[in-house]
Amino acid sequence: MTKKDPDFIRKSGADWTFPMRFGRVLRILAMDLTGLNTIQLIKGKTGKAGMEEFIRQNPSPLWLRIGYYAVLAAALTLLGGWTIFLIYWVVPVLTVTQVGVRWVAVIEHQYNVEDSEVLQVTPLIRLKWWQRILFPDLNFAMHAYHHLHPGVSFANLPRVHEIYQREGLVDDKALFDGQGAFVKFLLGWR
Repeated sequence: MTKKDPDFIRKSGADWTFPMRFGRVLRILAMDLTGLNTIQLIKGKTGKAGMEEFIRQNPSPLWLRIGYYAVLAAALTLLGGWTIFLIYWVVPVLTVTQVGVRWVAVIEHQYNVEDSEVLQVTPLIRLKWWQRILFPDLNFAMHAYHHLHPGVSFANLPRVHEIYQREGLVDDKALFDGQGAFVKFLLGWR
């Protein structure tokens, strides 16, 4: 985790710093759900100073991208699918998907902490049984082990956690018992 990491550059600032006041969290969620944060998301993915090395060296040719969108628009027009496309793709991407993306980012990393170790800024969350059923999270709650062992499949991260626990390498104070406990931490209630 360096100052040049594009994910950390995009997610710097007060909206990504926790603990955070409850009112501010509600304002951010409202901005996400109304699509107003989407503009910031798009702006954040373009041209930040210091991110030049992360720009794709061989992007898809412009003609290919324009052609793709032209074929998509023609197909939607011919099939009368614009309404369905807008309702089931565009609106969710601009609203509820933004809340989901933010939540996944927050449970993966604590932002705005420079020169830190992975286990200091990447929470470990022991999900409740109902959270594992309701939220198919691909083991985002064990994201720290992805950084420590990038070659390990996401499906095996709980096994890695078991090994760490068995060897006494997990600080129980840094382990959150469910997403609710982590939300309390984010709000400064823990």
